[in-house]
Amino acid sequence: MRYTQLDRIEAVDAGRAGRGVKVATRADETYSEHAVRHAVASGYPWSLALEGMFQLASLVLTAGEAEPALVFLLRIDEARFERPIPFGARLDFTLCVLGRNAELARVACDAAIDGVPAGSARFAVGFRPLTGPMIEGYRLHAGFVTEGWRRLAALGGDA
Repeated sequence: MRYTQLDRIEAVDAGRAGRGVKVATRADETYSEHAVRHAVASGYPWSLALEGMFQLASLVLTAGEAEPALVFLLRIDEARFERPIPFGARLDFTLCVLGRNAELARVACDAAIDGVPAGSARFAVGFRPLTGPMIEGYRLHAGFVTEGWRRLAALGGDA
């Protein structure tokens, strides 16, 4: 998985919690594609911040797993955004896994803009091991990418 909405992974407690950072810029490739389609000009969209929360959740939930997994968003139970995200702001994500079984997890993630609480979300994700001959190539690629991100997160490095 390509983590486009996280600039840095600050901490990962495999299967339990994590912290990540995103700096909201107009130069971001995903934002420029989003802005062209949706004419967003007033600030960085919270929809992309939600994607960052989900990407952090997928990293936390798959960290330490022996097999790579396909992680997908099932539903957003609650999302609150208290103020807009100005360009140039630093978004700090703090994620906590509320509950988990073999195929599902519920997570909560808070977002702070330049250290001030600004939004939060609770959502459910599903995950399945990548197995079977039809996706063997993808499985190998995902394993390579996941392992690279695990090493990067362990070092506290930048994305």
